Amino acid sequence: MNNIYKYTLILATLSSCSTYKAPMSLNEKMNYYQPKSDSIVNVYNIPIDEKLIVHSSRFPASTAHLTKKKPLKNIYFTALYSQYSRLSHVSGIKSPKINSCPNYHNEYLKLKKDTKNTNQYFSWDRFEKDLEKQVEQKITYSPSLYLPLTHNSTMPRVLDYIKSKKPLNISKSYKIHLTKIYRELSELCEVGSSTNSYNFQNIYATFVSDKSYFKSNKENLRRFINVPIFTNETLIKSFEKYQHKNSRFPASLTTKTDSSASMKYIYQKLNLTWLSNYIEKKYR
Repeated sequence: MNNIYKYTLILATLSSCSTYKAPMSLNEKMNYYQPKSDSIVNVYNIPIDEKLIVHSSRFPASTAHLTKKKPLKNIYFTALYSQYSRLSHVSGIKSPKINSCPNYHNEYLKLKKDTKNTNQYFSWDRFEKDLEKQVEQKITYSPSLYLPLTHNSTMPRVLDYIKSKKPLNISKSYKIHLTKIYRELSELCEVGSSTNSYNFQNIYATFVSDKSYFKSNKENLRRFINVPIFTNETLIKSFEKYQHKNSRFPASLTTKTDSSASMKYIYQKLNLTWLSNYIEKKYR
């Protein structure tokens, strides 16, 4: 009986050893948190300009005070909804409306209320010509160049069309991008979470574990500039100089606070104010 017991104990020990898994490193965790499908979650691999990386700086404390009591997922929803509204109205693209939002009802009602009329239009012709000129000069940092022209893949991109001299309607790439944001917002409203929001909360969990992993350097810039909610900020910022006021065009609607308050809170919460500075300098 003792021999049988010993034999069983040895087998159990060997079995437990064979199934042991070492804890994941921080790099493995961040890789694990990366979106699994680029076409769904809008990861476009935007190149970086490491010369513009700046040291961290602080936002006013009042920004954090506005949102500090809200859960991170609610901050994420507010930022994404505001980005969707901003991109839709500034570009003049007619995008589907969110008509109800059970899981973020209070945020949704406030965002609907905090809107204002703007008398601006977007110069698509000038925008497209500038992108073509940038490609000709081999300056390819603009995030718009990496927007795909199909719904189900990240290829071909605006950049590919310009390089191959194919006829281009760049507004199509923004319609596709806005459709993807709309689908995510609909999922957030109905289900309460999305792949992007889940990944974003996991990024925050990694930050809590090791804040040094979020320091300003080219590896982190490359990582975070391609997180969808930060990519949207690059697109919004790169749009601004193409906005024009003109009484001949009908007024459009945009959120009063845009995405600034929620995004400033996110930058501050993750010690990524250096990323905000980079976006401000690079795409203004």
